[in-house]
Amino acid sequence: MAYRIEYKDPRDLDKRKAIGIEMPFSADSVFVSTYDSLEAYKVNIYNFFMTEKEERYLNPDLGSNLLQYLFDQSLDLDRIKETIQFEIKTYFPKIEIVQIQFNDYSNENFLQIGIKFRVKGTELEDSLLLDVNR
Repeated sequence: MAYRIEYKDPRDLDKRKAIGIEMPFSADSVFVSTYDSLEAYKVNIYNFFMTEKEERYLNPDLGSNLLQYLFDQSLDLDRIKETIQFEIKTYFPKIEIVQIQFNDYSNENFLQIGIKFRVKGTELEDSLLLDVNR
């Protein structure tokens, strides 16, 4: 009888080995390790979009152009969506976007971006929220 084997990231096989660190730094020991590849992807994507290009010393290409669009006089959500899709495809080739949602709180100068994503070749799926003040 055939049965389905769920693909797992090889890094997830050893549950005692840390893969990354959680953000923001809020624990007593400052760094809280992540032991799951899906959580590591989530933290990396969040950090990528919250970093502007040329912000990182010695690595000026790291980061997104997303924040520059948020401060335009007219907020173009289609352009922001295209930017997110392009940058995910370029910098995170193992990730595919499932859905992007926007909650625009123009009166409060605040935009919330919800990104639902999947790790290609697996059934791993998660979402994250980017809260951006304009």
